Amino acid sequence: MQIFKTKIMSNKDKFNQVWDDVMTIATEEEMRLVCNINGTNIKSLEAIIYVRTSYRSYDQWMEMEGNVIAGVSFNESINQLKQL
Repeated sequence: MQIFKTKIMSNKDKFNQVWDDVMTIATEEEMRLVCNINGTNIKSLEAIIYVRTSYRSYDQWMEMEGNVIAGVSFNESINQLKQL
């Protein structure tokens, strides 16, 4: 019998994944500015997502955009985030 181990993302990994995805719609300078003002957290990145896309959350953005940004599929990343 084979047992599958699932990798659960830490909060830092989740933040890094969201950061990487948001870089497709904002510059690093913009992201750093928002995080310096609002705090370095996912909520700050979701503020950028809202301004640029009108989606209220990272999950909504991924769901509505078909989990594809700039031609790259994020299905696996989303599944890992949902396991947190």
